[in-house]
Amino acid sequence: MRIRNKKSFTLLELIIVIIVLGVLTSLATPRYLMIVEKSRSVEGVNSLNAIYRAQERYTYLSNGKYSTKVDDLNIAITGLSYFKNPQAADAETPVNYVGKITRNGDLYVLYVSSKGKTSCENGASAPKDTCKKMGYSLYAASGGGGGGGRGSLSPF
Repeated sequence: MRIRNKKSFTLLELIIVIIVLGVLTSLATPRYLMIVEKSRSVEGVNSLNAIYRAQERYTYLSNGKYSTKVDDLNIAITGLSYFKNPQAADAETPVNYVGKITRNGDLYVLYVSSKGKTSCENGASAPKDTCKKMGYSLYAASGGGGGGGRGSLSPF
């Protein structure tokens, strides 16, 4: 009769552990990636906050008209890692929106309204509910911008 020394795991036990870890990883990864993207979006929100404040100053000095160029706003938006192309309100930006910025890779575009509210529009290369999952209101082409008031640019 053989005495079995049970100091190691069986192949079945190892396979079960690997399967459980795989399932847990597959459940946690999408949530983790969305949290990372949400934190990256803060860079865009901060840039929009600067554009919004500069637009408010510009409007005060120019009889209620918004600038159509970031250069006119006398601000420098530099060192962007995740966003590109900060813009003031232009011909393509609907009334009531005073600035926009695009996420690298055209994942989404963030807009700021004349009331300081941030909105989001999904880009061509993003899943359709990216903006919603990050907690932003969806961009309305009509430009309503909603309530909010000053300092309400945070998506959280």
